[in-house]
Amino acid sequence: MPEAIFLIMHYLYIPFLAIQSIFFMAIVPPAPFSSMGVSGENLQAGVRLATDCMVKGQTAIPPAIYQDAETRLMEKLIGPWLLIYTNQYRKENGVDTLLYDACLQKAAANHTNYLYNEARVTNQFTLVHQQTQASKWFTGKSPSDRALAAGCKKYCGENALYTSLPTLPPKPGSGQVSLEALAKKIAHNMVFERWHKSSGHRANMLTKGYTTLGVSVAIAKQITGTGDESSRRMVAFGLQLMAY
Repeated sequence: MPEAIFLIMHYLYIPFLAIQSIFFMAIVPPAPFSSMGVSGENLQAGVRLATDCMVKGQTAIPPAIYQDAETRLMEKLIGPWLLIYTNQYRKENGVDTLLYDACLQKAAANHTNYLYNEARVTNQFTLVHQQTQASKWFTGKSPSDRALAAGCKKYCGENALYTSLPTLPPKPGSGQVSLEALAKKIAHNMVFERWHKSSGHRANMLTKGYTTLGVSVAIAKQITGTGDESSRRMVAFGLQLMAY
């Protein structure tokens, strides 16, 4: 079934120069790594909202965005493959591979944590490069600001995306693809399809001056429609943070 993907063009920061590119949005057939976890409270709240609406005879159910053990597992599985495929993409295009940087990883995770939590409290998914300082989850306005706050004294380029995900396999042995294989496929799609097809993101991934890399993925579920399992969807924020 059709899915929507929203890509936002990268920010490139070099000393004394900041270049902000324009937004890029595309509608294509629709299609997760922060360690942020949420208890069952958000899910229960969503169910209560759904129940209240049905009792009152309303047809529209307020959405609830939450994370659970399933989404956190997928984040852990996708993250390493996102690192691998980013370097594979650079190598295939004749560019030096990047070294993993734990500090950049922290900065990237802080931003996917921000994106997830802002979505959770507003009940809508929004992709941004610049954080709002008034937010409870603010860790720096720009990618380079967030890297500095995490302890990385580096100027950064950032690629980010927001995309719907395919339904996860219900249980092992069901005949569907395994979670590991699904995570690998999603990470490959982010690098070789989503970012590759955008000239700005592609140029950012292939910038020769970069030396280090951190990535992060945040996955969330959203209750929509009637609130039952069939009306829920999964969404991922993917992020690459590359530095000189």
